[in-house]
Amino acid sequence: MSSAPIPWKSLRTKVLEHRAQLGLAVRVTIAAVVAYGLSHLLYVPLPLWTVLTAVILTQVTFGRLVKATVDYLVGTVGGAIYAGAVSVLIPHANDVSLAGVLVIAVAPLALLGAIMPSFSAAPFTGALVLLVPGLAHVGPIESAIDRVLEVVVGGVTAVVVSLLVFPARAHALAIEAAARALELMAKSLPQLF
Repeated sequence: MSSAPIPWKSLRTKVLEHRAQLGLAVRVTIAAVVAYGLSHLLYVPLPLWTVLTAVILTQVTFGRLVKATVDYLVGTVGGAIYAGAVSVLIPHANDVSLAGVLVIAVAPLALLGAIMPSFSAAPFTGALVLLVPGLAHVGPIESAIDRVLEVVVGGVTAVVVSLLVFPARAHALAIEAAARALELMAKSLPQLF
């Protein structure tokens, strides 16, 4: 009988030690499910991108979340507008011409993203706007609009879930990390002497 409480105590200790990580895991999971549900309610054609956007953005700390969401949206809108225009203006009926249009669309967006980090999502969006029409049987303008909608739904979901579900407090996380570092130093001190 005395051995039964030990595993539970150990489990409780592990849960308490990793509560920030468990909170993040729950937040990310809820964001993924909510983004998926919203995608269906709003008839977003490819919920995959909405879910991935929510998952990626929910993993950053809240202090960075708003900036990351705005940057991701700015990069997405810029990439969607540019790649949509390139796709409409330059015909690409076969794989070789599509590869050429991909270069024309992605290269400037990649350079812009390298110069201005807030546009780092633009090359990814440009590639999606050009390639998704062949997979989803939509036009380039519809593909660009869909991509922006996916990011808006995913980004808003990430922000709302991060605010409501086990919100991470940077101050508390910093104190926990400092406590762990001090504990490791204290354990190492006898070996140093």
